[in-house]
Amino acid sequence: MMQENSKKKRSATIAAIIAIIGVLVFIALFVGLLLGLESIIASGFLLIYIAILVLIIISIIVCLIQRYKEIDKNEIEEAKKY
Repeated sequence: MMQENSKKKRSATIAAIIAIIGVLVFIALFVGLLLGLESIIASGFLLIYIAILVLIIISIIVCLIQRYKEIDKNEIEEAKKY
């Protein structure tokens, strides 16, 4: 049972890491564009996009923590009984 939980945690962690890396790539692209732009309006829009992407990363981390708690409590296995 303990090995199954660690396998689930590992899978959840890998999925979260892949999602975070993908979002970080977009942030890096936007920051690169931001540094090369002179227009204040365009820079403002890019800052908004960056803020949204940062919120996505935070959401992914919060979901990962919640998933860990579900795995530890065995909620999924309990729900399968019903």
